[in-house]
Amino acid sequence: ASVNIMAGPLNSVAVAPQPVTITVGATQAFTAFGADAYGNSVSINPIWSTDAGTMTGSVLAAQTLPANGKHVTATVGNLGDTITFDVVAGPLSHLTITPTVVTLTMRTTQQFAAVGFDVYNNVITHPSIVWQVTPIDVGIIDASGWFTAGNKAGVYPNAIVVASGSISTTAKVIVRWPHQVYLPVVLR
Repeated sequence: ASVNIMAGPLNSVAVAPQPVTITVGATQAFTAFGADAYGNSVSINPIWSTDAGTMTGSVLAAQTLPANGKHVTATVGNLGDTITFDVVAGPLSHLTITPTVVTLTMRTTQQFAAVGFDVYNNVITHPSIVWQVTPIDVGIIDASGWFTAGNKAGVYPNAIVVASGSISTTAKVIVRWPHQVYLPVVLR
């Protein structure tokens, strides 16, 4: 003969999974488990709430701004469980470069800066970027964005390239001769 053990009254609620981070705009499904005082499973139908976006049933649609210490809660009567997590910026979507146009004399330097953003325009803290100069004789640029103009005067529309994987952006460089003199044009 088998013995059918019935669970006692609901004593606790637990929420899973316990994520450390959720990406902005992402969805995350949660599950709530009920238990009696002895750990036996109790069927529950919790009310879900969050301060990190919107809940549709037990599925979170995360907010689009990064934030620390956000919560999802499952409540049944006066019992519940809350998990705490951070909402983090999404993957790199686009880069900006500053300045976008620079005029330099040969062999002078200019610091360029690049900032990466996710699809919601949240700053990506430290994107892995590579600096390049094209064509090569325009000058050289180091890994931190310091550019030194070369010995070839001209206008180079896409001379400075900053890239991260397949995502890139460019800056225009105008290189001038040292002590370039402009003479007035006399019309007769």
